[in-house]
Amino acid sequence: MALVRTVYRLLQKTARDFSRASIPLTGVINTDLRSAKDGPQHLIRQHFRQQGVLLPASGSGDNIDVALDLLAQLQNQLQALQQTDKDTRQALTTWHRLIQKQQKLPHFNWEGACVAIEHGSQALYSLSQPPGSTFLFEDEADEQSQRIETQVEQTSTDLDRIAGEVQESLPADSRSQLEHLVKVVHGKLRYRFEPFEWVYDGLKPLLLPDVLQTQKGMSLSLAALYCCVARRIGLQLVPVPIYTTGGVKQASPAALHHASPAVAPEPLPWLLQLHQDDASSPSGLFVDPVKAAVLDEAAARELHPTLQQQDRPPFRAVLTFWAESARVAMVAHQRRGDGDAVALWMYQLMALDTQAEEWDAALPSNTTT
Repeated sequence: MALVRTVYRLLQKTARDFSRASIPLTGVINTDLRSAKDGPQHLIRQHFRQQGVLLPASGSGDNIDVALDLLAQLQNQLQALQQTDKDTRQALTTWHRLIQKQQKLPHFNWEGACVAIEHGSQALYSLSQPPGSTFLFEDEADEQSQRIETQVEQTSTDLDRIAGEVQESLPADSRSQLEHLVKVVHGKLRYRFEPFEWVYDGLKPLLLPDVLQTQKGMSLSLAALYCCVARRIGLQLVPVPIYTTGGVKQASPAALHHASPAVAPEPLPWLLQLHQDDASSPSGLFVDPVKAAVLDEAAARELHPTLQQQDRPPFRAVLTFWAESARVAMVAHQRRGDGDAVALWMYQLMALDTQAEEWDAALPSNTTT
């Protein structure tokens, strides 16, 4: 029993060490344990219960090997992320603060998820700008920070403007509202997908502020656009990834930092599903942001046979969107042959998704105790 108490306390201490280091704790590597809105302490408590390892207050317990394995994985995870460079640590701090902001909300519903997706899109844009502290004088760095802040504010203004246009003559029923949304965003304002190449376009197809300016985006960024506009007219339209292998992400190269741009995986396609916070289950209505179509569930599954059952809680849906955004940024830099930027975004992806394949490359000799 004393050993169970000790391991449990070490686990909680390690979870607090993530917070002290401003590193996101969204799950535990090499386990199916993934964070909920309640935070890392609840995460560990939940794992103890699920695996049959009794909590210290519950009496004697067994399965101590399960707890020791969890501790080893968590410590390896923290060490890998702590050993990153300054720019990566600053990026991890950004995501950590954003996660903390969501976890402090008393109720995190689907409307909150849509707000968090917008905040994540803003963070993605800020983190995609060249670092100023290393190569710029202090006044130049301040000017760059102000420019980024101004662009983020302009993005919010642009989204408000688009929502205002959608709000005009908005129908009463949900499907008609979605069709009207698509008609305005795609048909009238001409926000749409066009083929692009990372080498020539940079990250513009991914970043929401750039998409609003160019009116051209990819599936993920268009999903963010629809999500942000829909929230402003009272609709919770939540992005849904379409995994092309029935739920398993496309395999990434084992050594992304040095991999050839030719083998970089293609970004995932996305749909958006309509949710209602007062409903026990999501609606059967979807929006395809690339085809600019409103689909019922049957049509969505016919178009995307690998569409999964959407039973994720709101917080998990947000983390998935953030992680896949980081993955796309990583792939874009890989296509551009920028190894340092690949590493920067790879670690952000790993922090946001503890089930990412990239953990296998980061910890090739990862073993349990």
